[in-house]
Amino acid sequence: MIEFSDVSYSYNENENLISKCTFTIEKGKKTALVGASGSGKTTIFKLLCGFYDTYEGDISIGNFNLSKWKLSEARKYISIVGQDIYLFNDTIIENIRLGNINASDIEVKNAAKKAYAHEFILNTKNGYNTIVGERGIQLSGGQRQRIAIARAILKDAPIILLDEPTSALDTKAEYYVQQAIENLEKEKTVFVIAHRLSTIINSDKILVLENGKIIEKGKHKELIKNGMRYKELYKTQIIEEVKGNETIIY
Repeated sequence: MIEFSDVSYSYNENENLISKCTFTIEKGKKTALVGASGSGKTTIFKLLCGFYDTYEGDISIGNFNLSKWKLSEARKYISIVGQDIYLFNDTIIENIRLGNINASDIEVKNAAKKAYAHEFILNTKNGYNTIVGERGIQLSGGQRQRIAIARAILKDAPIILLDEPTSALDTKAEYYVQQAIENLEKEKTVFVIAHRLSTIINSDKILVLENGKIIEKGKHKELIKNGMRYKELYKTQIIEEVKGNETIIY
């Protein structure tokens, strides 16, 4: 379980990016965080990852206060898949093995299969020994995402953070990445920043963030029925879907 208790954070004294945020992410459940651009979603993720340490309030993972942990220890419990994936100028197999440097080749390939990456890897020039180039330039965006998911599957951390992992992908790539994410999420505690409706509609809980504050909590249908800010975001998504044939929540 992850808990934020009256958490506030600011770059300066005059403006809080996050203000008195209180919420719980239950163990083994999927919780989504939505809100307009600039509402503070990424700041919350960075706080949870320990990138900022000057916040007010308490952040805990399990029964441990994050401020009292060594970050290297805390991060063992977390796998992150974001929209900007960093791959090293090395082979595919070694890029995946970063999730667990002691993993065997068979374990790496099993993770790739669960991430729907095995087939496209075999079709590259040298298979698992293909050099991906700096930042994975030899691979498409969807392929890089699946490599990152394979890496996270191999790490097998109990907490998964997903930072808009399908927001920049086309429909075909999104399908495969979404299938891979479902394998990654099994029996994990999942916290996701979401743009696309397909990423959040079946979440156990959705948190709506606005101006650095949690203003709504609930399941998709409950929040739509309440007719408040989440419903407005949902209507915006529908309009964008009609215009661009995409499902994006802004």
